[in-house]
Amino acid sequence: MATFVQLLVGGISIGALYALPALGISLIWNAAGVFNFANGEFVMISSYLMYSMLVGR
Repeated sequence: MATFVQLLVGGISIGALYALPALGISLIWNAAGVFNFANGEFVMISSYLMYSMLVGR
């Protein structure tokens, strides 16, 4: 049962990580009618920031 809970939490976490950029893209597309390429930049900046915090530099 513990393994199932761990897999469930991990799956929900990964799903949320995929859903957030997708929601941002669809929100901008529906509101403005254009594709905003800055979403990818924000994802990369946050990835680099998280990596630097985990490494401790």
